[in-house]
Amino acid sequence: MSKMKNDPLQRLRETAWLRNLTPTEEAELLRLLGGDAAARAEWEAEIALTGSLSRLPAPVVATNFTTRVMEAVRAEERTEARRSGGLAGWWRRFGWRPRIAVMGGATALVALVLVQHRIQVQQEVVLGVRMLSPAAMVPSVEWLADFDAIQKLSQVAPTDDDLLAALK
Repeated sequence: MSKMKNDPLQRLRETAWLRNLTPTEEAELLRLLGGDAAARAEWEAEIALTGSLSRLPAPVVATNFTTRVMEAVRAEERTEARRSGGLAGWWRRFGWRPRIAVMGGATALVALVLVQHRIQVQQEVVLGVRMLSPAAMVPSVEWLADFDAIQKLSQVAPTDDDLLAALK
């Protein structure tokens, strides 16, 4: 069976859900069902179900149903506003500009701390050298006067192989 909107059988089914069919509509229904026993059985089951549902009492709806629904909607909106609010919501509202500004500030702060640390380490090294320099014994300038003689002592003359052979 086709469920299309322009299907006459479906149109009659939807009409039967709302009210009893008129004699003209019933004649059209009999013509559409024809000799199809399966379609007739399905129609009869549909009519029996529709009759059973129409005998049920109407559902009881609280008098303040609309008010309760609207309160639930407002509560959901508040929950969503809280979820998107706060620092994260503020952060998203302004886009990428504050993020770049904060990242730039953090980078500058880290660079400043690193430079300051390097300067402090250099100052400690200088202080250590100053403390050690008086303790280091620096030779006097007088020993430079004898530098040429001392340098000549360290130079060894080439060996004379003939002389060494004669001495043996």
